[in-house]
Amino acid sequence: MTINTHKDGYIDIDTITSKGKDIHINFKIELDVFLRKWFDSKSNDDGDAARKVLTAIDKGTCNTSMMPNSISTTSHSDLSSDDSEQKENLINATMNITMNSMNTTEDSETNKPPLYEEDLIIFFAWAFFEKHPDDIVPWEKEEMDKMFDILRKDYGVQYPKVPAPASLSANASMNTKRTSVASWRMNARSMTLEDVEAWHRPLLVYICIWILKHVGYVVLLYFGFRRHVIKLDANEKESDSANAMLETNATGSNSKLCYWYLPGGDINSNMSQSQQQPQHRNPILFFHGIAPGGLVFYLPMLINCLVASTSKIQQQPLFLFENPSISISMTFDAPSEEEAVQMVERALHRHGFGGTSSDSGGQGQEQKQGQNQSDITISGHSFGSFQVTWLIKSENIRKRIRKIVLLDPVSILLSEPDVIMNFVYDGGNAKYKRNSDFSVENVQRMVTKLVAGSELCIQHYLRRHFEWYNSELWLEDIPDQAIVHIMLAEKDVIVNAPKVMSEIHRHSKATSINSIYWEECGHGDCITNKELWATVAAAFKSRPKRD
Repeated sequence: MTINTHKDGYIDIDTITSKGKDIHINFKIELDVFLRKWFDSKSNDDGDAARKVLTAIDKGTCNTSMMPNSISTTSHSDLSSDDSEQKENLINATMNITMNSMNTTEDSETNKPPLYEEDLIIFFAWAFFEKHPDDIVPWEKEEMDKMFDILRKDYGVQYPKVPAPASLSANASMNTKRTSVASWRMNARSMTLEDVEAWHRPLLVYICIWILKHVGYVVLLYFGFRRHVIKLDANEKESDSANAMLETNATGSNSKLCYWYLPGGDINSNMSQSQQQPQHRNPILFFHGIAPGGLVFYLPMLINCLVASTSKIQQQPLFLFENPSISISMTFDAPSEEEAVQMVERALHRHGFGGTSSDSGGQGQEQKQGQNQSDITISGHSFGSFQVTWLIKSENIRKRIRKIVLLDPVSILLSEPDVIMNFVYDGGNAKYKRNSDFSVENVQRMVTKLVAGSELCIQHYLRRHFEWYNSELWLEDIPDQAIVHIMLAEKDVIVNAPKVMSEIHRHSKATSINSIYWEECGHGDCITNKELWATVAAAFKSRPKRD
């Protein structure tokens, strides 16, 4: 069995023939398709130079210093001569380069830009070590060499090295070699190493969002919630409600976590919240996604599903956690994954749902309360599924999780390029395949980009603070004792819902996962569409597994 490939060898299958294993061939093809989604093809310098030469020739101002590298210097040795045939040959050669660079696209099936080993080195250095290739240390280089050895020996995958032109020095840099061949070059998308790409917003936008957020605060206070602040400071005392309302997370040297808490069971108005002991020991923890004002757009759904539809006696304690870094709130201070988990543990400990806290500071007052190793329900929408993933990995919290509710989760299959391409890069390769500039999908992409994806603080957090490589939810990591509800939208422009649903059904834990697939719905419709709230409420009210 043989497969014809591009002459530049962007996929080399010769070694597969002798093995006679179709699975290896399929793997190589799928690997090539997968890798290309992480790359962006850009016009090479030769293409830009060729266009300049055409203009200069037309004006009669062309000289040899303007000629593209790929045109032999013998063909333009005397541009000032009257040899019309020589000039005609030069123009034809230049036009070939120009047209090639203009017509070659990254999703062209007939003329794909080749992927070279040097391209993969750049991508692997970012994907596995979050570094530029020049910054990796010896042991990391050894690990990368092992990756290429495994691909070559076990699967017959071998990408060619860049064929450096003879005119280049043998000591030329990797980037010089890469940009000296082909009319298009492949650039690895290295999200956390790239510049922050934000769109300016006037101060009035942030003022309006601040007002909207505080309107939401009033609604939460009306329904009995109180705002609290956790700080990673051993001497920090619990903030009272008045001070907590003024905390913004925007300033200060200590990492903070703000959250709203509603006690469960029958509330005695004559008792302060610090004295109340919830009768129903199964708190619900909710983490919101990227949205202006944070929790405010979630309040109709949350109140309808978790508060208004439940009697006070049956009310479970609720924790609604804020994340200013993804709420368009003019803050560049973001806690790390470890700090976020630690502060959630302290929040549970503060309200009597203790367990073993990893933080020894500030426990004097908290230990006076009766601590209880209660089961917990954790839930997140969109970006909030990342915080859920962090809690699942926490040794102190993992064993207590009895129920997980995920709405439009972006943490499943995060190693696939779909989520990052769709949100950070406005659709990635898919943007070249759109049939209509004003299709429903495109409008949703544009709204997502305008409302959230291009905001300065969100861009800064995603590209400088977010540890995406630690945030993927692998289904096998879900605790055995937990029942899971995963709800996906068919028309989601961020999550590849069909692929995630296929992964769920394929997995061995599929029998423990209740998956809901909303047809003709998009990302975030579960927050705004009342018709879907009954399904969400049923998931929260379902009975957890019994040991």
